[in-house]
Amino acid sequence: MATEHGGSRDTERSRAATSSASGDATGFWVVIALALFAGGLWCFGEAFRTDFLQFLWFFGGILMIALALFVPAHFASRN
Repeated sequence: MATEHGGSRDTERSRAATSSASGDATGFWVVIALALFAGGLWCFGEAFRTDFLQFLWFFGGILMIALALFVPAHFASRN
């Protein structure tokens, strides 16, 4: 009976180690997504602040925010 509980503890430890490693990767992608989102908002602001190539700043902001939504949905779901 003691061996059964000891074996289940080892299984629980290995599961915990696996979930911790995937949690770290998910956190990494969330940080990348937040940085992209903040950069996209900054690009929107630059588009309205400058007179030169406003459409590139604005389009860059749209692309960065789209990537910020895509990254966690695509990469974090693999872990």
